[in-house]
Amino acid sequence: MKFQIEVIKSKIHRVTVTQANLNYVGSITIDEALLEAANMIEGEKVQIMDNNNGERFETYIIKGERGSGCICLNGAAARKVQVGDVVIIASYALMDFEDAKQFRPWVIFPDTETNRLATQRPDRQKSPSEREIFHLNYYLCYQVRSRDRTAIHHDMDVVLSICAFLLAILGIAGCIVPALPGTLLSYGGLLCAYFTSYSQMSASALWIWLAVCIAVSVADYVLPAWMTKRFGGSRAGSIGATVGVFVGFFFLPPIGIILGPFLGAVIGELINNRDERAKALLVGFGSFLSFIVGTGVKLIASIGILVHVFADTFPAVKEWFATTFSNI
Repeated sequence: MKFQIEVIKSKIHRVTVTQANLNYVGSITIDEALLEAANMIEGEKVQIMDNNNGERFETYIIKGERGSGCICLNGAAARKVQVGDVVIIASYALMDFEDAKQFRPWVIFPDTETNRLATQRPDRQKSPSEREIFHLNYYLCYQVRSRDRTAIHHDMDVVLSICAFLLAILGIAGCIVPALPGTLLSYGGLLCAYFTSYSQMSASALWIWLAVCIAVSVADYVLPAWMTKRFGGSRAGSIGATVGVFVGFFFLPPIGIILGPFLGAVIGELINNRDERAKALLVGFGSFLSFIVGTGVKLIASIGILVHVFADTFPAVKEWFATTFSNI
């Protein structure tokens, strides 16, 4: 079900009332430079919040002289404030609920004493004060969240989400294919998902998955040798099992991936000692078992990461597909 909600669109944060004109048509006159920076227009309905007396009321905008720092309440609204009061001016927009999730408002922080943006200068030139630099930093920070930049951020989120899916899927393939670092690829996908702007993933989850990936990778290297020795194998059997994995993958996929470690270990043991065929078969079984266990553990970890990535990025990817293919 689609529905709309009203969200904040623009905000001019903490400016000082310079005039209160009772004998004028009700409105608020705002410096044109502030209107442009906050993406407001003449005639737009705004809400005024007075920090000094707690008043909240609505009126509409009249464009004031650019660079004047004018904040003038006109008509009946002049009764609600005093010259020198600090006010917040906000406007709102109605939009679809899903669009509202991605929307970023225009918020500016002018100098409260002058009602000018930090990039503006009075007629008398002077070096910027620490206060002005502070407001400039805030101003630049929030301008990044304008609509154009929001679109860029959204596109980047889509790219990161797709990369997260691809790496997580490649990670699963890498658990079977010996040439690919399976769990590391999966973890790379998890990092891509984490760096999207809408990610709900915690930093502790990243550390936990990193510990799991390291533990699984270490076990993958240690397990074959341990299992081979457990079944009475020699170094030749361990080397044969490793070679069998690669040979089976490149020459007899996909069956070779499973049979390769077994045959490699058997051949390695037979080369080392041809008289002990029963032992060679036993060692081959141990090598095969270690491959199955190691692959299973890696698959469990990589599938777990894929589920986590899917839960964190699916809404953005779904929205991208819906938007892209609806325009074709």
